[in-house]
Amino acid sequence: MKKPDFEKVTVIGAGTMGAGIAGLFAAAGCETSMVDVDDERVENGLALLDRSYEAQRKAGRLSEGHAEEGRARVKISLDLEEACDGAEFLVEAVSENLPLKRELFERFDALCPGDALLTSNTSGLSISEIASATSEAAESARLRCWDTATADTAEVSAVLSLSSVPSAALSWRRSSSISSWSSRRAR
Repeated sequence: MKKPDFEKVTVIGAGTMGAGIAGLFAAAGCETSMVDVDDERVENGLALLDRSYEAQRKAGRLSEGHAEEGRARVKISLDLEEACDGAEFLVEAVSENLPLKRELFERFDALCPGDALLTSNTSGLSISEIASATSEAAESARLRCWDTATADTAEVSAVLSLSSVPSAALSWRRSSSISSWSSRRAR
């Protein structure tokens, strides 16, 4: 499995999708922070992640050692500022609430490094509407993952659509394990 080009991933939201997405990035070799608003939610997220890794192990898609290594790469946090510090790739996976997502993207824009790629796992909201809360130079994309609980890390499927940010300079290439991104944005 080829490791993505980025090292630090932050996933906001520890529900079913957030935990699954965090698990996929961690299994691919990324140091991953999973953030939510309270201890109960992040603990539930870890339980979801553990069940997902166990299901993948039983199905023969993930070895015991690989599951343990992936699990060790996931750090939980209630501190958004700490989790965003040094993030190269951020995935927002909170409820489908446009004002909440816009508020979070405004905070991500202020807290994440200038070259971080900000993504949303929204299923029905406009990424342009969400990303409009960021600076003009911010790069944002929609990252859609399906069935993260049973996904084979070598076959992650994602549909990515860029927001209409004129200064975005983004390149995408497919690795053997996960869609990997390298991005630059001027601040």
